[in-house]
Amino acid sequence: SDAMVTCMLFPFVPYMIADFGVEDNNVGWYAGVLASLFNLANLPGGVIWGRVSDRIGRRPVLLFGLLTTLVTTVLFGTSQSIL
Repeated sequence: SDAMVTCMLFPFVPYMIADFGVEDNNVGWYAGVLASLFNLANLPGGVIWGRVSDRIGRRPVLLFGLLTTLVTTVLFGTSQSIL
């Protein structure tokens, strides 16, 4: 699901950030920070969810991951500001 989010949302991120009123010369910086934070958050998250998957099984973890990906993608797409 992370690859799906990366391929679907990241092409639109610069336009979304520019739409929030960020100056054109800062759009790239904010888009880079957003992409970096997304991937940095995946690093510890992958380890944690791997351990949870070992304890309760893959199916509940995968279903929870898909559901939260759906919800957070919709929330990200409907956000009104950077913060």
